[in-house]
Amino acid sequence: MAISISKHEVQYNTHDEYTVHFYDDVVFTQVTRSPSVVDDWISEIERIHRRRLHCLIVGLDVEWRPSFSRQQNPVATLQLCVGRRCLIFQIIHARRIPQSLANFLSDEDYTFVGVGIDGDVKKLENNYGLQVFRTVDLRPLAAEDLEIEGLRFAGLKALSWEVLEKEVNKPRNITLSAWDTRVLTPAQPLQRKKKNFPLKQAKHTNKMTISIYDHQLPYDSHNRYDVTFFDNQIRTVVTTEEDPVDEWVSDIERVHRNKLPRLIVGLDLEWRPSFSRVQNPVAIIQLCVGRRCLIFQLIHAQTIPRSLVGFLSTECYSFVGVGIKKDLEKLEDFYGITVQGNVVELGRLAGDRKGRTDLVNAGLKNLAREVLGLDFEKPRRVTMSRWDKRWLDPAQVQYACIDSFVSFELGRVLRD
Repeated sequence: MAISISKHEVQYNTHDEYTVHFYDDVVFTQVTRSPSVVDDWISEIERIHRRRLHCLIVGLDVEWRPSFSRQQNPVATLQLCVGRRCLIFQIIHARRIPQSLANFLSDEDYTFVGVGIDGDVKKLENNYGLQVFRTVDLRPLAAEDLEIEGLRFAGLKALSWEVLEKEVNKPRNITLSAWDTRVLTPAQPLQRKKKNFPLKQAKHTNKMTISIYDHQLPYDSHNRYDVTFFDNQIRTVVTTEEDPVDEWVSDIERVHRNKLPRLIVGLDLEWRPSFSRVQNPVAIIQLCVGRRCLIFQLIHAQTIPRSLVGFLSTECYSFVGVGIKKDLEKLEDFYGITVQGNVVELGRLAGDRKGRTDLVNAGLKNLAREVLGLDFEKPRRVTMSRWDKRWLDPAQVQYACIDSFVSFELGRVLRD
């Protein structure tokens, strides 16, 4: 993770100021025990966000010194974050609780969000009499929105991975540190703001860890799968209908809204093998961005969704794959769909970046091994299977998902 923290020189002993860099995010952070600094921070937040105070969202967390007995230690720090401004209030060392903070926390229009927030808020009330009016626990919210039941019991690290596709490390030596110390170390403020994740690189191995979970949705329009590939879980939608495609495109452009001008999309196609000169039409198109994959069964679709055509024709997106240019010619010949974005042939890109001409004509499997250190199988019985059948079996879904995911990862790593 690209993380750094820099401390600013301030002329006062009332607070410290830091700039925390987390990938492309820059978080301005104040650490204080002074009520007047809290007053100023709240005033600044309400001024900046004055047009949306009726729906303000505030990230909230608390820390306390770990206890190894039945008696719990009081809350030591209260962390609040709105946008890219964070406040760490060392409440345990404050002379008094500022009224502005009490009013801010109890404002009926503000929504305070966190993981296990209800327990934190109860502890805050028990220790200091502070009441938080409106809270939302992020775990059930994520579980319902993403339809992944296991997220109801996830921690912040897992939620960040699944929802934001951002990796967060939470070192145990900091988690269990003395949060009641009067002067926090730079690593402690840094720990509180961490929230793009790079690939969880697998080590070189001859065995792949791979599985697929079928959500078995009660619809004919689409189904959802979780494909596990080494340490990566890829949420996959298989569909013939317009609405699930619209939703997938919308989710991708929402989640990656900050990097749309340089979005990388893994792309692959499959069709029924032909043993004559007559080529069969494209049966499915696979798209993958991050940990989200779409398998659209073109051959069984009544219409081509406008959202899909628009997505493929976005000029600033980079579509990456192996043999991708020939695939796209086939896509245009059979369906009239043209990809107007930047088309990147992964073999040529790998050959240029690695200075190896042998990679120019390499297949996906060899590129994955040489570039990513991932060794996986592509069973011939699946490669040569009936991709034009109405209901794809789990082995086909797994194969199609992995091909587009590996293409995405190769594109991301080689373009960095």
